[in-house]
Amino acid sequence: MPAALVVRLRPAGPWRLGPDNGAKDRTDRILHSDSLFSAVTHAMRELGFVDEWIASTAEAREPAVRLSSCYPYIGRTLLIQPPRGFWPVPQSGKVRWKSARFIPTSLVPALLRDEELKEDQWAVDPASECLLPVVKHGPIAAPFRITRRSFAAVDRLTGAAEAPHTVACLQFSPGAGMWFAAAFGTEEDRNVWSDRVRSAVRLLADTGMGGGRSRGWGRSEEPRFESVDLTRMLTGNPQTEGVETAWWIISVCNPAETDSINWRKGSYGICTRTGRLESGNGWGDLKPGVRMLSEGSVVTADAEPSGAARTLSPANGSHAIYRSGIALAIPVPWKEARRVSLFSTEAEPAKQAEQTVRAAGTETPGETGPPEIEPPAPETPVQEPPQPEPPGEEPPPEIPPTGDPDPQPTPVREPEPSAGPPGESPEIEPPAPETPVQGPPQPEPPGEEPPPEIPPTGDPDPQPTPVREPEPSAGPPGESPEIEPPAPETPVQEPPQPQPPGEEPPPEIPPAGDPDRQPTPVREPEPSAGITPDDTPPDPTKGQP
Repeated sequence: MPAALVVRLRPAGPWRLGPDNGAKDRTDRILHSDSLFSAVTHAMRELGFVDEWIASTAEAREPAVRLSSCYPYIGRTLLIQPPRGFWPVPQSGKVRWKSARFIPTSLVPALLRDEELKEDQWAVDPASECLLPVVKHGPIAAPFRITRRSFAAVDRLTGAAEAPHTVACLQFSPGAGMWFAAAFGTEEDRNVWSDRVRSAVRLLADTGMGGGRSRGWGRSEEPRFESVDLTRMLTGNPQTEGVETAWWIISVCNPAETDSINWRKGSYGICTRTGRLESGNGWGDLKPGVRMLSEGSVVTADAEPSGAARTLSPANGSHAIYRSGIALAIPVPWKEARRVSLFSTEAEPAKQAEQTVRAAGTETPGETGPPEIEPPAPETPVQEPPQPEPPGEEPPPEIPPTGDPDPQPTPVREPEPSAGPPGESPEIEPPAPETPVQGPPQPEPPGEEPPPEIPPTGDPDPQPTPVREPEPSAGPPGESPEIEPPAPETPVQEPPQPQPPGEEPPPEIPPAGDPDRQPTPVREPEPSAGITPDDTPPDPTKGQP
């Protein structure tokens, strides 16, 4: 390849490089090669070389001039986007190598030779994302800083101002700027286009590049040109004998149909490039997006990828509009094992663990049968706390709804006597008299039924709820069951309700604390079958009212 032309632009003010999303409060850190190609094409139109320029670059199968993207520099240190698969190096100490988007060009040969980097000689600037060398008094200054400036448009006729807005831009340090390379196809192409490219770059230094050119942004001082061997400057001519050759792309690339790229190898990134037109037929119209290989991609191919420029002519356009995807590629040695070791640092422990598991599960000679599989552990059901229920008790009787004219009392189930020898009758103890309750009711002991509910106010015939007697527990033959006395009721005095004609009034419930309150008679259980009336002892309570 003939000697390339390296151009250094020395900014005279802020630069704005539009990001991919077009946000005003953000800016990119790199001027992509398709935007640089558009700027040079506009300069060639001013110089009168636009037709020859388009025919030799965008429409040619082998472009005569290939442009790289614009990268930052500080002093004599040129920065570039490192080749994928070689960067970042494995993390080992305090320097976060992966935080650096740009590295010095002098560091690329060491990456290609797999040399270890000394952490005390490098530092990463987080604002510019640049890896900078450390000198005696610390790391050198960063090439730029991202700043934001506020603007407000003012109407010259009325003096009214619009709402202010913020725009982000790059503010460069003294001695810093942007650089790019222009590579020529042949020596003849270099003789024809070297001086024309210089003239176009000088014109762009006066008119500006990027956004905000009406404010004076994007301009630079007198550019500096240098003819160099680009491959030797970036890679140091590494040894490529016995290894596969890959191509490090330092521009955006839209692969041509003739490019035989092996997409199963290499390491590359994808970006979507858009923008707006600067033409008399459609000024400011949005260009359709084009997917391209981003800077720093490394691909493997039989020959150097050339790339192609895609036509984006509008329907009513008077001339062709191109999106440059012409590639500028540098040959580098490629090892597939290097990419695995750098980007799959966690794959080695996983692979070793997998091999260990396989070795542990391998059967020795003489052993047969499938490996034992441990059954899954049974699921533990979630148990809800059981509700306490009194043993041997039935649910309380249902209360008739309010408004029933003839509520019927729930029949009381009589206890059955325990089974005993024939001819003997069970002895029934008389119930204990009820004791009136003074004051609020006390909590009931466990095993007793809750007190009966009093029907709500408004029932024409409130009837007292009969008390259900508990069933006698099964005991030994010959012994009579003991019947526990019913729980005392706490009557509530209610106002008298009018009684319907023809019905007897319900018995009055004495108020709580009445000393003359009579106990409620308890219905006696009937004797069991096989017991005659003569064998039943006399009941002293019979005949009492």
